[in-house]
Amino acid sequence: MNTFILCWNPVVSSYKTEDHKAICKNIDSGNYFSDWSIHDWEKLEIGDAFILCQVGTKKDGIAAIGKFISKAYEEENRCGNGIKAYYADEHLFCNIDRDEEKLLSAENLEKQFSDIDWHGSNSGILLDSETADALIAQIDTELKALHGFEETSFSDFLKNDRSFLPFTFEEKKNELLTMFASYKPIIQPCKIPDLFEDYDGIDFLIKNPSSKYEFGNIGIEFEPNRFTIFFAGWGQDFRLIGHDYNVCLDKLKKLLENKACILIVMQQKRSDTFHFKKTYEEVAWVFSEKQFTKTSNKMSILNELAVKYEVLQKKFPCFHFSEISKIKVAYWDSNRSFEAKL
Repeated sequence: MNTFILCWNPVVSSYKTEDHKAICKNIDSGNYFSDWSIHDWEKLEIGDAFILCQVGTKKDGIAAIGKFISKAYEEENRCGNGIKAYYADEHLFCNIDRDEEKLLSAENLEKQFSDIDWHGSNSGILLDSETADALIAQIDTELKALHGFEETSFSDFLKNDRSFLPFTFEEKKNELLTMFASYKPIIQPCKIPDLFEDYDGIDFLIKNPSSKYEFGNIGIEFEPNRFTIFFAGWGQDFRLIGHDYNVCLDKLKKLLENKACILIVMQQKRSDTFHFKKTYEEVAWVFSEKQFTKTSNKMSILNELAVKYEVLQKKFPCFHFSEISKIKVAYWDSNRSFEAKL
């Protein structure tokens, strides 16, 4: 497990002091989730610890502790300056109002942990393991002494990899079913033969009235801590909470509203190169928000694939841009779907 130091300057941050104080008052009544920018994002793993430091004030010190519940993802900087930054979702264990509390102050912590910049630095700096272990132990000691954290400690919270789930899988299924009730999803598990060999079945299906084929339906399968959406051969895993969950809902809605499609890349089978009758195999699938029609210029489709080339090649090693023979464009409204031969 890694431990990261995050920095928060309430003077310049979009996360204001009043926002922090509100969470401090209510955190005992439920689970709280947030996100934060992280500098050493490439080293971040799900379950890593974070320690948020208030900086740039007269009462600097630790303002929050918790753990990350997602890997880093790129978004526009919260400052709204158009610059991209990396963020990660987090589950808060404890928030500290620095106007009210003296524990874990920068003034005291820098005496024992002088290598840490307690007054401002890049947010999301990775600590070495020895320093991290000592700091977490110190946090446990102070929380227990001043606030009676007898039943659970920060270190216990970090060891419990399921503690961030404030719901059951059944509750999450019901939430999705309610959201998409107008599409009359089939609730019972159902098989999709020969379509997804690695999966035993789909927990529920949104039947496509415009398609007579199983792969034209949208399937959702639940697994521990995640679920998977399937459509037209494409599949993607999502975590059940935070940023991932919002991305999933957005993609699902866009598919159902025909604001997005799946591009299916096909290559001629190598074994049939010298046969009179050519046969093709599907080798890659990618989600696209571009709008295409049967009269679209083929170059516009190829340009979209070029933009997503690195993602495709990483996920589908057999994908080679020069060997594309045909592309299927699959929409929820199957009347809009078509093939483009190259």
